[in-house]
Amino acid sequence: MIPVDYKKIAEQFRVTPPNTPVDVVVALFNNELSTRECEVLLMSSWGMNAEDIANSLDVGSATIREYLNRARIKVGVKTLNELRIAFSTRYQSLMLMSHFY
Repeated sequence: MIPVDYKKIAEQFRVTPPNTPVDVVVALFNNELSTRECEVLLMSSWGMNAEDIANSLDVGSATIREYLNRARIKVGVKTLNELRIAFSTRYQSLMLMSHFY
């Protein structure tokens, strides 16, 4: 099996603009994730680390890591980078489909 560098792939999938509403992320995951999990995932997709997100939301970084871990489990992926890729892929699909409608 060829090893996959998920971190390198995730870097290429950072496509969400900073003004993306959290509602879009909630819809992308069919309400599987909580609003807070989506908010944290969105900020993570912008390249923010757990400490930056925690400072922005006025919570602890352990809380942010827990939100991301719960989201990862709900989506059914093994790593945070796979979660980011799943999010970015769904977001890109939405943007592509919006051009056809």
